[in-house]
Amino acid sequence: MRKMIYQKILGIVIKIAILAVWWRIGTTFKDKENKKELKKLQKYARETGRPLLNIGCGKTDAGGINIDVVKSNVNNFRIVDANQKLPFKEKQFSAIFASNIIEHLSSPEFSLKEFRRVGDKFYIGYPRWWQLGTWLTPDHKWLVFKRKGKDFRFIRYSPVVAYILVALFVLLG
Repeated sequence: MRKMIYQKILGIVIKIAILAVWWRIGTTFKDKENKKELKKLQKYARETGRPLLNIGCGKTDAGGINIDVVKSNVNNFRIVDANQKLPFKEKQFSAIFASNIIEHLSSPEFSLKEFRRVGDKFYIGYPRWWQLGTWLTPDHKWLVFKRKGKDFRFIRYSPVVAYILVALFVLLG
């Protein structure tokens, strides 16, 4: 009896470890892509002599102007809600860096129009369907898909179903 309980606990621990590795792989992939794209945009900003706008900056100072809805201690920071009309002039920025924000916005189509209005180039970092964080982050509102050469497609999403499936995988599978 005791051996069965230990085996069950070991099975649960192994499954949780698998989920943790899956999450880490997705995060590492995303961080690498973000750094690569940010360097390209920073170079473009230097070449044009106009600043870069970092939308949803969190704790990341991308150079230029950094905005978010929550106070941050990065340089050149302003509180701005990307769900609203951005308080900037048309093409004021050489480039827009918006990583891990589009899936949180109320109306991502509206926000994308605003990004295009205020910047020449932009990078939208978004969680891919295969990344565990895509499914389990509680404040994600959208699954985000991009087809080659096409714009984004957004599917309304709530992570509650994913929580139930993960619980079943860990406890019963």
